[in-house]
Parts: sequence; C-alpha cells; structure tokens
Amino acid sequence: KYILSAEKMEWHDANQICKDGGLQLAKIESEADVEEMKIAIIHFLGKADPTWEQWDNNNWIWVGGTDWEFEGIWKWTDGTFVETWDLPWIKSAGNDNSKKQKGFKIKGQDVLAFSRDGLFDDSFETDKHRGFACQCPGK
Repeated sequence: KYILSAEKMEWHDANQICKDGGLQLAKIESEADVEEMKIAIIHFLGKADPTWEQWDNNNWIWVGGTDWEFEGIWKWTDGTFVETWDLPWIKSAGNDNSKKQKGFKIKGQDVLAFSRDGLFDDSFETDKHRGFACQCPGK
C-alpha cells in the first residue's frame, strides 16, 4: 500500500517524486492506516534512534494532506477531504503558526507530516527536509 523513502526533501519535492512514479503522497484515513504506516516506517526507514528529539526530522515523514485553499480545510493531494476529526493530531497541531517577516505573512503550516508515534502535524512545507510516503494506486 505504501512505499517510503528515507531521502530527505521538502514537501513539494516529495509530492513530485511520487507523481513522477505514478503514485501520490500517502493518504492515512483510519486507525488501521495509522498502524500500517507506523509498521511501514520501521520496515523502510528502520527503528528510531532514542537520541532523536520529538521534532527531529528523522521522526517525521511527509504525507499528502494540505490546507492551501482554505486554512483548516484539509484535502489530500487527490482532492478528497481529510477527515481531521478522526486523525490523531499532535497536541497543539492545527494552529498554523504562520511566520511574519517585516509585517508580511509568509507561508504557514499548510502540509501534513506524520510521526513515527502515529501523530499528525500541520507543518511548514519549506525549510523542512524529511522522508516521505507514497501510496500505490488503487489502495
């Protein structure tokens, strides 16, 4: 169902790699999917290093959700809605901590990341280099 890559890159690049392979960034839509992805992370990327901090990029992968169109309205890259009330969000996630620079708002937390612990976070799509999960067609 999922193919994971340990190659670290920004969300947009990961999305393009999946598309180039005829895949899409992963959709995780149920508790069963969460558990399957946690197992896939260990299988493809190996076990976590206990010295990694919670926000270490080695603990997170890119998946296919975005809220670019409307803040707080999440969609998968195939255009279907993310059912956020069923996702295990990390505490304080979903808050779109957009950065301000000289009075102008710059891109906020508009893409989904998934942790080895099975939690979701709305993340900045640039300046973060993480592994990623592609989803096979029809799965």
